[in-house]
Amino acid sequence: MKIFKNIHKIPYIEYITLGVILFISIYIRFEGIITKSFPYTYDIGRDLLVARDIATFTKFPLIGQTTGLPGFFYGPSWHYILGLIYIPLQGDPVLMTGFIAFTGVLMVFLAYILGRKIDGKYLGLTLAGLLGFSPVVVSLTSQIWNPTLIPIFWILTLITIYAFSKKKSSYILSFMLGVLLSLILDMEIVVGSLFLIGTAVFVLLAFRKLLQPRNLLAGACGFIFILLPRIFFDLRHQNILSKTLIEGIKSMFFGGHGQGVDIAMLKHKLEIIFELWSDTLVLKNSTIGMVLLIGVVAIVALFYKKSTKNIQLFIKFTSLVTLVTIVGVLFFGHDIWPHYLVALPLLFVLLVSLALTLIFKLKNFKIISIIVFLFLIIINLQPLEKIKNFGKPVWVGNAAVYRNQEEVVDYVYKNAGTEKFKYIVYTPPVHDYTYQYLFTWYGGKKYSNQPTMISPKLLFVIVEPDPQFPLRVTEWLKSRENDGKIIKEEKMKSGIIIQTRTLTPDSK
Repeated sequence: MKIFKNIHKIPYIEYITLGVILFISIYIRFEGIITKSFPYTYDIGRDLLVARDIATFTKFPLIGQTTGLPGFFYGPSWHYILGLIYIPLQGDPVLMTGFIAFTGVLMVFLAYILGRKIDGKYLGLTLAGLLGFSPVVVSLTSQIWNPTLIPIFWILTLITIYAFSKKKSSYILSFMLGVLLSLILDMEIVVGSLFLIGTAVFVLLAFRKLLQPRNLLAGACGFIFILLPRIFFDLRHQNILSKTLIEGIKSMFFGGHGQGVDIAMLKHKLEIIFELWSDTLVLKNSTIGMVLLIGVVAIVALFYKKSTKNIQLFIKFTSLVTLVTIVGVLFFGHDIWPHYLVALPLLFVLLVSLALTLIFKLKNFKIISIIVFLFLIIINLQPLEKIKNFGKPVWVGNAAVYRNQEEVVDYVYKNAGTEKFKYIVYTPPVHDYTYQYLFTWYGGKKYSNQPTMISPKLLFVIVEPDPQFPLRVTEWLKSRENDGKIIKEEKMKSGIIIQTRTLTPDSK
């Protein structure tokens, strides 16, 4: 693509600055992965089990995980992506999380390339720096979770829009745009729906003179291409997905009961969105966040008309998609979860970067723009805090941290020795997908042994903490009093308790 043309002509000082941004971006994303301190939850275990089935040609699903609508499912693209990387990465959760982090770093690099094409090195470095160091964006690109691929698809969407703006007509780009929007929808349905609406409206308005029937058809084909597995599933199951979707849409906005607008709920949601703005850009400082918000709005309003066509194009895009997302979330008839908002931090960073570029281009204001950019970088990175904590013991975390569950599996195998054993788990999500995966993948790989239900001599009872419902743990353990004889009990630093029990023929 022409967007990468002349990249070899970039000045060395710019290369060095970009190199520093990428190095720090890599460090803050991979630090937790290297120490195995990343989240390892019910959802991740479930997805890895499905990815293993795909990679081993055991099962090829037509649908993915459930959405917030009972009976309606995501498409399987997330699982197929995991299945594709499963083979070269040998199913290792550490390496697979590293792949997600790599896509986050790649997104930072592509943001630099795009920003440089839009308006030069300052926008490129600013956009890369803020995306690279924002704690919200870093968190989003450091775990195995379907919304974590939205950033890379988001930046590819922006690149496609930029490339589209430089061509008179392109059905290939239209097809790519359709695929990307459909993939984002497949990663998170609320985010994807609102991003799809905002982007589609923008493209139809901004490029209406360029759009030809073949472009629209190509875009529709790209979008439907990703939907095909679900379409096949729907046709095979009496249109169950279509019926559920229609009913869900009816009840989704305003609760479907004609209750009108709940002012208190709107206020609460606006507070959540503003908190996300502050979390993304100024590390939860609401005062600085408000000053920054007012400043960005004022800068865009005052200097928009004096900016280049490229900057105007992306200000329009960012403003429209952000507005559609916020309005959609405000009138969404349910509570909003953090994963409904994963596109907003990316849009916030883009808008701030464009605003800083506007004042950078003003005579005698360059230094102010640079100072504000460096201030945002420092407040997000907290370098003094990182230096202070350097060399301190690794964060322990809780039962949902990968290292802690791996420690449990190691403990079980070391105590079982050569004896046959089985295990049972109490975990708040009920399903023990994380342990199912670890015992088969990690246990099988490292210890060449698997739990068995055939004449086991030992039973390991694994109990994860349940601080919200501690009585459930008590009741669960009480119901298993006769499952063997407890010979040993160990409480790990994570709070996970492991009981080693011997089994008699009657208790097996």
